[in-house]
Amino acid sequence: MADVRLSMIENSLQEDEEDSEITFIEQFVQDVVDFSSQYGSDISISYTAYNIAGKPSKFPDYGDFPQAFVMRTYGNWWNEAPSRRQDFMLQNYGKIISHDFIDVTFDEPVYPFRVSVYETYNPGSVVRIWAATTSAPIRWRLLWEGEARLVGHKPHIFSPPINAIDFPTRMLRLEFDHSRLDYYTEIDALLLVGTRRPTPIPSPGGELDPKDKEAGDLTRKIMDLNIHSVPPHVDLENTLNQFLAGDYRQLLRELEDTAAMLIGAVETITKVNSGSFSCLPVSTLSTHIYYKS
Repeated sequence: MADVRLSMIENSLQEDEEDSEITFIEQFVQDVVDFSSQYGSDISISYTAYNIAGKPSKFPDYGDFPQAFVMRTYGNWWNEAPSRRQDFMLQNYGKIISHDFIDVTFDEPVYPFRVSVYETYNPGSVVRIWAATTSAPIRWRLLWEGEARLVGHKPHIFSPPINAIDFPTRMLRLEFDHSRLDYYTEIDALLLVGTRRPTPIPSPGGELDPKDKEAGDLTRKIMDLNIHSVPPHVDLENTLNQFLAGDYRQLLRELEDTAAMLIGAVETITKVNSGSFSCLPVSTLSTHIYYKS
């Protein structure tokens, strides 16, 4: 009986190890679906929205590049002009106002783990990141929201902590607020990192969402190692491989030790339940069986 229990525990540990494999998929923009404005014309390839597609072509260089995506507005002068049109978009009634947006798609639907915006000129205008469902009717879920920032005149990868969602996505929307910029912002590329299976992502405060409180040991370990929200320059794949090759194996050994202790406890309980004869020496039991026969 003890061998059967041990085999069941070993099989369970083996299944847990197989299920623990995490594949992170990195994707740059495949196509541009919609946008509110672009500095370049429709018959040009300079400063157009489609320049956000593909891998970065200029980053980490900083400057005004025609190969980047550039929108038509910056600063607040146009907002203070008497000829300004009144906006009727619902999101503009909130505290954080957006002036522009772009909708982009990726090749494979994933559960978002990280979104990185490669900014090569006047960074800091991204105020919202949304994810869309893959089937109709399209629903949008907010991944991140925050006010525009003054980053300085330097190349920048904007990669904020994002909210977990319960569906895979292949379409993102970025919203921009240009009011704090002294000149046009330029976007070189957009990277989406995700998984084929959902991975609980802690909130910015470091706590899991209440519905994810029952997360397993692997997720807890990822949180302890602080790799659930990492800056873009960290080698995520090697970091996770090191964890799976080292710390996770140690975790499995600790679980095996716990399993051995449980099996020992079960054997002790079995002996106690077999009656007082189990406490007698083997020689006494043999003598008893001889006289009885």
